[in-house]
Amino acid sequence: MKQSFWQRATSNGMSSDLVFCSYENGKWSEATSVDSATYHYSRNIQVAVTRKIDQIGEKGDRSSVNGLTVHAVWWEDTGRNEWARYAMLTIENGLLTDIQIADLSLFTNVSREVPGPADAEFNNEVLRHPVLFESSTHDAVDAIFGDLLTNNMHRVTIKPTLYLKAGKDGGRLRVPIGVKDAGVGAPHFRTESNSRVSAISGDNDKLVLYATDKHGVNYVSFSEGTWSPARTIAVDDKISSEAAIEVLRRMVSTQ
Repeated sequence: MKQSFWQRATSNGMSSDLVFCSYENGKWSEATSVDSATYHYSRNIQVAVTRKIDQIGEKGDRSSVNGLTVHAVWWEDTGRNEWARYAMLTIENGLLTDIQIADLSLFTNVSREVPGPADAEFNNEVLRHPVLFESSTHDAVDAIFGDLLTNNMHRVTIKPTLYLKAGKDGGRLRVPIGVKDAGVGAPHFRTESNSRVSAISGDNDKLVLYATDKHGVNYVSFSEGTWSPARTIAVDDKISSEAAIEVLRRMVSTQ
């Protein structure tokens, strides 16, 4: 099965919503609006998929079971406020059965805030580009997102959880508090509003944020609690953007 997300303009371009549909057995499903509100503008959407669910039994016993979940993050602007948003979509037998939406700030632990950049050269546009990637075990996603109030970035791990107990939490897939929550500060990384910022994650919380343009792959790396200066791998007719990104993948996998 294939899934597709896109941004749809509404209210004569004054608003936008996020739309989802799936493709299976030669047919596309009907388009479903994931998040829609008047005069809300959404951009920089990224999507990931998990195929395992953390199941908790009535006695608190835990197990991992198969289950397809689509995750999405994006930046939303109301004209008065801006923030990173998250959606978890439950897929059963090829059909979308549930959508849960939350502000990503709900997953942060504010007691672990680290000071954000205070100098005049800091470009906070990078904070408006949430990124998302899947765990190697296919049971969780990591989201990296910014907070304009503190000029800070967070990294949280979100694992879909199914509670089998009776009551309001029983029988429905839930979005629990992130199993890992860290304030990672913010890099000095200049990017544009129409750029696409992607992430590569490695062992020991290593991380690379990167964006490509006609001149090369611009990136910053995070290791041992510190962001590197912004750097560029130049591309030309001998070195492609794909080859430059592969260099970054090897860099975060190096011990």
